[in-house]
Amino acid sequence: MIDSMNLFCERLQFPQSAGETLCAAWAALSDPAAGEREAFQTCADELFNGKGNTFLDVLAGIAARRPDIPRETLDMAFLLSCLPELQERYRRASLPADVFWETMADLRCKLTECRRVRGVWGTFVTDWYASIFRMKCFAVGRLEYERRAFPAESFGGLKKGDLTCACHIPSSGPLTDAAVDDSLRRARAFYADVRVGDAFPVICHSWLLYPPVAALFPKDSNMARFAARFRIFDVDADPRNKDAWRVFDRPFDPENIGALPEDTSLRRALKQYLSEGNCMGNGYGLILA
Repeated sequence: MIDSMNLFCERLQFPQSAGETLCAAWAALSDPAAGEREAFQTCADELFNGKGNTFLDVLAGIAARRPDIPRETLDMAFLLSCLPELQERYRRASLPADVFWETMADLRCKLTECRRVRGVWGTFVTDWYASIFRMKCFAVGRLEYERRAFPAESFGGLKKGDLTCACHIPSSGPLTDAAVDDSLRRARAFYADVRVGDAFPVICHSWLLYPPVAALFPKDSNMARFAARFRIFDVDADPRNKDAWRVFDRPFDPENIGALPEDTSLRRALKQYLSEGNCMGNGYGLILA
């Protein structure tokens, strides 16, 4: 298994130190003397075949018994150990190999986010991976997609319950027009069953689409152009600013806004916005591709 994990780390372009840390953690966790093999098998079964997030409870139990390994590292090591089974499931489902590797690149995104925000190699959003390992969410180029019922009563020719694709935006690089256009074009073919008339309906629920925050993006920037693609049909404010870490690489502390970094134009603008008592939120948007 360690050899397999090393190969996945290399193929997914994990930093060498991250691969070494994760493989060492898995060697310790999977050692028969550790007595956790049955628990990890139960966890894998729940991850692949469960309907909720009970696999997180199993991981929490293992983590409580292994305080020597950061929870974030333990979770990522576990996910890596499950990749051979997931790759085999892709093969049996006749899914393209490039979609597998593009989807698994999400692990690198979460790995680097965890390092920036928490200072360790791992992941702190393990719950997100239920949809990926249950093969409900796939990356097709720059964006990730999963089938989702339209949530609003009616908007843009859609009605509540109509089948759409919800898109997710991994932190894998710039949201260039070319990359987004290519992803939408390929996703339209991949999700041939998702149509409203002749259009491919794509919805997105993201802080990037929250109008007061989107107004802070530099004019004609990739983020501004991405947000402008969507027609907003709903918004929700978030007084806790739980997505602030995506901009500042640290959790939001309302008592310490002054300590937020301001080394980019977006960080400066958002810091000023938050210091004036405003909050972040999410916009719900639709495009017909």
